[in-house]
Amino acid sequence: MCRFLKSVICISFILFMLFTTIAIWGGGGDKFRWLGEKTGGVVEDGFKRLGKQADDLRDYAKEKIARWSGKKREYQDR
Repeated sequence: MCRFLKSVICISFILFMLFTTIAIWGGGGDKFRWLGEKTGGVVEDGFKRLGKQADDLRDYAKEKIARWSGKKREYQDR
């Protein structure tokens, strides 16, 4: 039972890291929506929601990076 829980936790962590990497560096949710179009049906709706979350995550990361690097202040001063 402990081995099963450890496996589930490890797989969940790997999938989370993979999703985050694809969302930020892979161009947002376009890849997830493309995969949903290829599968169709109920799975397509799930991939559309996943794509929306990836877009939101990418926008959030861009905003944070701009704020940390000071670029956001440059745009506000103009």
